[in-house]
Amino acid sequence: MEIVARLAKPVIMGLIMYFSVLKIGGTPVQAGMLALIPLLLGWINILTSLAYTVTAATLIAAVVLSFVPPEGKTQLVAVVNEIVNNGRSAVRMDAPTPTTPQNPAVQPAPAPVAP
Repeated sequence: MEIVARLAKPVIMGLIMYFSVLKIGGTPVQAGMLALIPLLLGWINILTSLAYTVTAATLIAAVVLSFVPPEGKTQLVAVVNEIVNNGRSAVRMDAPTPTTPQNPAVQPAPAPVAP
């Protein structure tokens, strides 16, 4: 009986992850790939608490999004896109450029003056 429970629980968690990702708006391929996380980790009994926590968070997100009206979803998508895009631009702005010296004590050689 223990073997059946050990094999069935990851399958159930994988199905929950699959349908939750579909409800959030993922494609069937994305849902299938994400469903493999709790399925495989549960079968080999490694990081099961992490896999089941991610599945639970995905389920909660799907349930919350099912109660949001369509206008709210549009606004939510706009806010998330703005956060993601601003985060990317902030990372790009903080990255050192090739002209910026890595060590402030080392200064680049002055440009030669043309006669």
